[in-house]
Amino acid sequence: MIASSSGWSSIQVSWFASAREDFAVGNVQYPVAQWAKGSADSYTLTQQISKYLPSANYKVAAFISGFSTSAKQFQISINQKNYDQNSRKLTVVFYSNAVPQPAAITISYIIYPEVHSVFELSYEVRPLGDTGAYQISGPVSFGSVIQYN
Repeated sequence: MIASSSGWSSIQVSWFASAREDFAVGNVQYPVAQWAKGSADSYTLTQQISKYLPSANYKVAAFISGFSTSAKQFQISINQKNYDQNSRKLTVVFYSNAVPQPAAITISYIIYPEVHSVFELSYEVRPLGDTGAYQISGPVSFGSVIQYN
């Protein structure tokens, strides 16, 4: 994050890793030119998943892990997420009313089988420093129902 003094105030490194053959994890940055405009500030993002996943019914946890906007007030949220096992395509639909539009958005995802072990991650949304930047990270829980704060 760059503070108003144009100096670095902090650096945060985040990553996902999984050795399981039935999970796919990753981060994808989409420049605004790749956003497919839907209706009323809704955008569709797609990503080909290169990892082969064994046959199973899969669910997707996806969240916004990075974006940049100079808008003073805005709303941004993921409305839908889907993984097509046949085409190995991840589709995420999100809403953003930021004006001006963010230059890019980064989506973090976990594709996981419906039947799986429960595990926990942290979730936090808070202003950082004096620049009005926001940090967003992670869902709360992957149980039988995924919970978000």
